[in-house]
Amino acid sequence: MGRGLNPVEPASLIRCARPLASLLAAVAFAAAPGSAAPEAGATNAGATPPVAAIAPASLPAPHAPEAPAPAPAPPESARESGWALLRAEPPELVAALLEEKIALLDGPRGPHKHGGGMSHAYVIFEQPAARAFELLAETARQGEYREEIDRLATVATLPDGSIDEHAIRILFVEMVYRLRYHVDPVARRIAWQLDATFDNPVSSIDGFWEIYELGPSRSLGRFGTAVDVGDALPAWLEEAVTRKNLPNTLDGCRRWVDAGGEAP
Repeated sequence: MGRGLNPVEPASLIRCARPLASLLAAVAFAAAPGSAAPEAGATNAGATPPVAAIAPASLPAPHAPEAPAPAPAPPESARESGWALLRAEPPELVAALLEEKIALLDGPRGPHKHGGGMSHAYVIFEQPAARAFELLAETARQGEYREEIDRLATVATLPDGSIDEHAIRILFVEMVYRLRYHVDPVARRIAWQLDATFDNPVSSIDGFWEIYELGPSRSLGRFGTAVDVGDALPAWLEEAVTRKNLPNTLDGCRRWVDAGGEAP
């Protein structure tokens, strides 16, 4: 952001921000794969193997061979670590989250490839983690809870996600961009970024959802987003507009998930 910007008066920045505020509100929610958030469910590479795994092959087996083990379940860190994640946050933020169901974290966290950081938020869903993830993974349904979307369609289905084309209208101009989604059901993580093969009208969009269990019928969503519209806005103004509009967009998503994918 901010490459080669000439000095401008504050009034000029405000006039510039108004027509682009809707764009930032529209794309900030669907903004970010390749995000800098840590991957959930890291394994313990240093664990000691069971004795049977290191015993010499010549020794007779003391028991009859057991049936093959079932496929491994999703890692515990991806399934039950919602409260552990919140214990690392300030108590006042957690209290506000439990009351309001949405909480924006103070300041950008994590580096972004175009400079600055990603805006992060927590959302509490009144749905089990598996169901919340299933609904959020239906990326082509975002138009059901995001009024700013004019059209949205999946243009390619891939083994690990999809490419969706978004069309939004800013004043009298339609803007079309494509996002590449990466969906990981094991880690319950969805990440997105601009499709590099498409002529997008913005510099970058990155974002992610991570879903954690809070209980049998409640889950925690961790959300991150970063948007770079190019040289039209300085980074500090871009981040301010994003944080101003993000709560309403996330709340619409929360109510849609809580209603099981129905209109809230």
